[in-house]
Amino acid sequence: MTTYSGGNYGFDGPLGLAVDSHGNVWITNQLGNSVTELPAGDYTNPTIYSGSKYGFNSSWGVAGDAHDNIWIANEIGNTVTELPAADHTNPTIYSGSRYGFMDPGGIAADSQGNIWVTNVQSVTELPAGDYTNPTIYSGTTYRFDSPWGIAVDAHDNIWIANEIGNTVTELPAADHTNPTIYSGTSYAFNYPQAVTVDAQGNVWITSQIGDSVTELPAGDYTNPTIYSGTRFGFAFPGGIAADSSGNIWITNAGSVAWNGDSVTELPAGNYSNPTMLTGTTYKFSGPADVSTDAAGNIWIANHSGNSVVKLR
Repeated sequence: MTTYSGGNYGFDGPLGLAVDSHGNVWITNQLGNSVTELPAGDYTNPTIYSGSKYGFNSSWGVAGDAHDNIWIANEIGNTVTELPAADHTNPTIYSGSRYGFMDPGGIAADSQGNIWVTNVQSVTELPAGDYTNPTIYSGTTYRFDSPWGIAVDAHDNIWIANEIGNTVTELPAADHTNPTIYSGTSYAFNYPQAVTVDAQGNVWITSQIGDSVTELPAGDYTNPTIYSGTRFGFAFPGGIAADSSGNIWITNAGSVAWNGDSVTELPAGNYSNPTMLTGTTYKFSGPADVSTDAAGNIWIANHSGNSVVKLR
């Protein structure tokens, strides 16, 4: 385990975390209006991107696309910033009413290079062929209600967690205008926050107020499994990620005050036998987001601790 902290990293309320195909780690600093890059060759030699030209303003979600362009959702700024792979210091900012950005939070890229952004009551798609020609999905058909977490599966289906609506919306790759809504007591969604998809196609959702995690199995999304109870250690679970071995990792923020200090691992093959990582050894402080890299490392952003922890 390694902890990265200190002034040279520029961490100030680190919130979103993603790893690009080269193993570079990208962290949004919600309070600092900046983004930190930990380069794969030397994580101790960070690059901090900040200043008005980047348009960062309460940055939350971050994602890399297939070409290693980095995309950041700016919640208060109502914009999305692209850091192009060819030159991260030459950003493009997407803003204006035609994009429909309103408190954008979650962001993801599909395999075709389309960029997906969650807003208060809608989802915006920036198409790969022309990012300036967005499509906005909204209305009762989609039942978006404070959509936040967003993920893309191997078939390019789009999965969105609706916090206030207590539902999950799937936009199928074949027709994004023909959504499937997963809701009801059997799913136990209670302020669903984050969503991820594992290598087998199972969809995983954290419920912050419910202190639970829901698995929608790939074979039958309508037959969920709910993981809850004290042995899982869930406390306002937020971030969730699946590693290459099929283990599921969940950050426990503790509360809206980011006072949590633990991460839960659901081991592949026996999800009901969790491992809870907590205590001074791990130095978790308001863990907000989690991501994994190709080498099997687990990365955790600590919002309150102004640090990033690497496991393994």
